[in-house]
Amino acid sequence: MALRQFRVTFFTVCVSSIFFTQCTEFMQSDRRRDLCITGSTLNNLRDEALWHAVEATTIFAEVDPNQKERIILALKKRGHMVGYMGDGINDAPSLHSADVGISVANAVDVAKEAADLVLL
Repeated sequence: MALRQFRVTFFTVCVSSIFFTQCTEFMQSDRRRDLCITGSTLNNLRDEALWHAVEATTIFAEVDPNQKERIILALKKRGHMVGYMGDGINDAPSLHSADVGISVANAVDVAKEAADLVLL
């Protein structure tokens, strides 16, 4: 069974424009219908529009910490259970907003404290 039947979906939030470009090229070559949204596009979306966009979006690229939190809240609004993995100071709000915040042992203290689970 596909994970999507259980409402399990994997999203990628990335900061590298090179990675975003490569993923966009792959999706276009594969003729997938999944969307890629950049932080600049996200700035122009109202919350209601984002709530609908998250259902069809797989990659969010070049997003700032506030936008990451908006994505998480939009996914939760649409009924998704959201896990977020982060290791930096800027990840703390998103770790806190997610249903399950995951960090790693070598993360900054703020991220580990905000996480529900710390991987060793």
